[in-house]
Amino acid sequence: MRRSSAVKWVLSGIALAAVLLAVPAIYDNRERKLEVYRAFVSAYSEGHRVNLANVTTRFDAETEGVISCAPTVLATTLVSRLFRTTTLNQTDFADSSIHVVDPDDQAAQVRIHDPSMNISSESDVDRAVADAFEAGLLQVSEVGFDITGQHAMLTFSFRCGMLCGHGGTAVFDRVGDRWVWSQRRCGSEWMS
Repeated sequence: MRRSSAVKWVLSGIALAAVLLAVPAIYDNRERKLEVYRAFVSAYSEGHRVNLANVTTRFDAETEGVISCAPTVLATTLVSRLFRTTTLNQTDFADSSIHVVDPDDQAAQVRIHDPSMNISSESDVDRAVADAFEAGLLQVSEVGFDITGQHAMLTFSFRCGMLCGHGGTAVFDRVGDRWVWSQRRCGSEWMS
């Protein structure tokens, strides 16, 4: 009888842990995510024009990178990273340098302004790169929160042409009433 009771307690503990990890993934707190998106875009843009996709992508941080710096973020996003996306609106961002755009329409602009297609002479390089950056598209993933609610993570990509862009994973820490981009590196970064 004692063995049966101990097994029940262990199974109950596992079930409770699973529920605690799944709740953040199931519970969609749009305003909390927007706080992280605003902090990211503000730090990322540094006041320069940014074309931000109006829909997020799935959270896709590399498993090994997430496990090393924020293991519970991966656990809490197992459900949401499969299907959930957030729609972003221009009214979500007070900063006038942030332009919320349709990603398909902006991708067409990226192709038109691709520097690899628009550089015909050495004197065209600076202008072509500036045009490409102005037309570039920033996409962000769903936000993953750890179980404490004090750390958040998202993946991002900026594309400005076939050989023009970069991306990676951004980790945020809750400091007082705001989110601050952490200096910790998580996952891989890429640049083309």
